[in-house]
Order: sequence, then C-alpha cells, then structure tokens
Amino acid sequence: MSTIHRKLTSVRYYLFGSFQASQITSRIIIDAASLAISLTVGLAIWAVLKDPRGIAATLKDFYGIQLVNFVPIYTLALLSVGIYRSIPSYAWKRKAYGILKGIILGLLIYTSWMRFAFNEPVAGRAGSIIGSFFAFGILSFLRYLSACVQRRFSIRKLNGTARRRINTVLVAGGAGYIGSVLIRSLLQRGYKVRVLDMLAYGRSPIQELLDSKQIELIEGDLRRVDSAVAALRGVDCVVHLGAIVGDPAGDLDVTATVQINWNATRMLVGAAAALGVWRFIFASSCSVYGYSDAVVDEESIPDPVSLYAASKLDAEDAALNCPGDTCVTVLRLATVFGYSYRPRFDLVVNLLTAKAVADGQITIFGGQQWRPFIHINDVVRAIRLSMESPEHLVSRQVFNVGENSLNVQIAELGRIIGKTVPGTQVNIRPENRDVRSYRVCFDKIRDRLGFRGRVSLQEGIAEMARALRSGEVGNYRDPKYSNIDMLSSSYETVLNLPQPEPSAAIRFIKTADTVTPKPTAPSPTAAD
Repeated sequence: MSTIHRKLTSVRYYLFGSFQASQITSRIIIDAASLAISLTVGLAIWAVLKDPRGIAATLKDFYGIQLVNFVPIYTLALLSVGIYRSIPSYAWKRKAYGILKGIILGLLIYTSWMRFAFNEPVAGRAGSIIGSFFAFGILSFLRYLSACVQRRFSIRKLNGTARRRINTVLVAGGAGYIGSVLIRSLLQRGYKVRVLDMLAYGRSPIQELLDSKQIELIEGDLRRVDSAVAALRGVDCVVHLGAIVGDPAGDLDVTATVQINWNATRMLVGAAAALGVWRFIFASSCSVYGYSDAVVDEESIPDPVSLYAASKLDAEDAALNCPGDTCVTVLRLATVFGYSYRPRFDLVVNLLTAKAVADGQITIFGGQQWRPFIHINDVVRAIRLSMESPEHLVSRQVFNVGENSLNVQIAELGRIIGKTVPGTQVNIRPENRDVRSYRVCFDKIRDRLGFRGRVSLQEGIAEMARALRSGEVGNYRDPKYSNIDMLSSSYETVLNLPQPEPSAAIRFIKTADTVTPKPTAPSPTAAD
C-alpha cells in the first residue's frame, strides 16, 4: 500500500506541483472557457471562408458534438504535459512552450478520435485546427498577462509597502557547520540571535560569541516541545538548520533521523505558527532529487535515494503546509564546501582537499556522478536574502540554492583539486560507491531574488588548503570533523523518543533492502 501511495503522490506532484485543489480548479475552469471560445471562433472562421451565409448552419451542425469532445480532450492534454503545476509566474515563456506541446497533443488525439468515432467531415476538422491556433494564443496571452500583473504588483508592493522588521532570529542548529557562520553574519548585520542546539558537536564553534548581549544560547533538543516553545517566544524569524545531516549519519539510527529531521520540523513550524512567528526558513537539500539524467529544477519530481533525503522531503512538506500565515521558505542547498568555525571533512570537496594537502593524493570512485556545489558563505547570503526579501516573493516557495556553473562531475572536481593543490596525484577508480547523480537548475533564485553564487570551487579549495597548512584546522581525520563519527560517540543522546507517524521517510525505510545500524566512514564521493 505504501508503494501505491508513493506512486499516486508522485503522479499528483507531476500534474499539479504544490498547487492546492482550489487553485487547480479555477485554472482549469478558465482554460476550459478559453478552449470553448477558441473552438467557436475556429468554426466561425471556417464557415466564413467556405460560405459566409452558412455560419449559423455550420455551428448548428458541428458545434455541439465538437464542444463536448474538444474541451475535455484538450484539457487532459494540457494536464498531461504539466501545465497545471506551479511554474513561477516569471517563467511565462516556459508555460507557453508547455501550452504548445499540450495543444499539439490535444489536436492529434482530438482529430483521430473524431475521425474514427464520429466520422467527422472536413469542416469539423478544419474548425478544430483553426481553434487550436486560437487556443494557443489565448492561453499563452493569459499566462503572459498574469506574469505582467504579478510583476507590476510585486514592484508596487516592494516600493510602497513598509515591511515588518526582523529583530530577533532563532537559529535552530546554530552551533553547526552552517549555523556557526550564519550567526556571525547576522550579528554583524545588527540582528539579535537566539541559538537552539543540543550541542552534539560541542559549543566551541560559538563559544567566543556567548559573552555578547546580542546572542542567547538555549541548549536543548529540537524534539522536545518545551525547548522549542522556549526558544520561539519573542522571535520574528526562524532559520531551521537543525538536522542529522548526510546519508551515512542519517543511516546511523533510522528512528532518530526521522524524529529529528521530520517530526521535530513539523512540531517546530507548527509551534512557530501558533506563536505568531513571522518568517520560517527551512534548510533542505538538493539530495531530494536523487538520481536524474536531466537537469532538475524546483518543479521536478523528487526521487530520494536515501533516508536522509526522504526525511528532508517530508520535512519540506510539513513546513510548506503548516497552518497560519507564517511566511515559510524552503531552501534546497547544493552540496556545501568551504571553511567554517565547525569544520567538516565528511563533505566531498573539503574531504578531497584535506586528502590532497595531507596525503598528496586523492581517489575518485566512478567520477561520472554530477553534483551541484555552493560555498558556505554563499549559503549564508542566500539565507539572509530569503529573510530580507519581500514576503510575496518567498512565502511558501521552494528555492534551489546554488550556482549553475558549479554543477560539476566528481572526476572534474578531482582535476580541479589537482590543479589547485599542486603536487596532488588524482586516482580515478571505475567502481562507483554512490548512486546519486543530479544536475540542478538555479534559475529561480537568480531570477526571483537576484541571487548568484560568488565563490568558485578553486577559491574554496584554496581557502581550505590554507587553513589546513596553517594549522588553523587540525588533523582532518579527527572524529570531531565528521558528523557520523561525532554522533557515534554520543549515540545515546539522540535516541528513543516516540515513533512518528508514517511518512515518506518511514516508507523509504520499509522499502529499503537493508539498513546498516552503524555504517563505516563514507567514501569521498558518498559525502553529501
């Protein structure tokens, strides 16, 4: 049953994206009316061309039977090509292309059906062909008009409406790899910061900041309602980074992963909405896309191939569908690299760079896998930008966060490291230990929010190499630099809260062939 439910969910996501039923119904009704008008015009034009005096007769003979077939067939054809998915308004050209595909498909099905089912004469077929041209024009114009209206409204709202000011930001997971960089950036920009963290990786990444009156640390578990409510009171914005991150760490204990990554997110966003928190930013991952030969974007169907990715996808759904008026934004982060106050060497760029510096050689397994990358400082900029952008641009939106030029195959990454760290020997072995491969389109965040990644792979690799050589970062093999090693050493602190209700993550567990309780250290290409 879970497999059937998952397939039905995938079909619905393909057809409708994140639209709600009321939104879908209104769009279909408007398009059906437009199709009816187009057919009427098409038949009238054919009648005028054939016999100007026979318009009424032509409509009388053909209109009824054509209308009851034309509108449903064309509507289903448009539906099948994904026209009713939530494609952003600014992408009206993409919508027009989809409409063209739907109209052509509808015309082929319709003419074949009418010819063989009703032996339709030439007049009916000619009218439907002309009507198809008009349908394409009308439907495309409606999308273009909608884009223009929304763009004008957005500009007016941005220029003419005073935005509520964010004073206090709660960073859940603020002592981690991204959080320790983010909170420093927020403090520099004048925000008050509250950190909720169970400190599974220690407090040293933020210790030097704790004397400031602008920051408050609440040491607590995300899964506990009392900790969450205490942390949420009086804040204007939540940045939710707290999670068990990465495939190997996620497989360490499946129950804890689901509890922390999904159940805690659902509870936290629900409590935030109940307490009137204005903004909620959830850090997800591009790993939800799993494996894809095509370039994927926010409207592509997710296909998680790990428990970690499945739990993130569930958490996205919980955040986007929370009750109330909280402005929720989901950021699907590319694979992050670069120096942090809590360095990690279970991330592929950082790990391979450390191996190049310390060992003088790196080994790539497979190498054909695609992966999108983004520097940690650019991640912080994207989070701040989503916090500070007008609400109507980011509310209940999903953004891939990265840079198109940083979609790189792992073998090419190895070559870049070899050039950036002189003297590195790059070994490529044919066996592939990591099934994930995906290229991601980052046009939406660029076009809608103006975000572009600034730090290149070469710059990030050189930065990490300098930190390693200077002694600023110690031995990369130290367990404190690895999520799975640190969690293994504090295994009992993240376990044994009540089992959450079934979800995509739970379904993933049940359908997996095997789940390893305590996996070994990841290979270089298995790091998220």
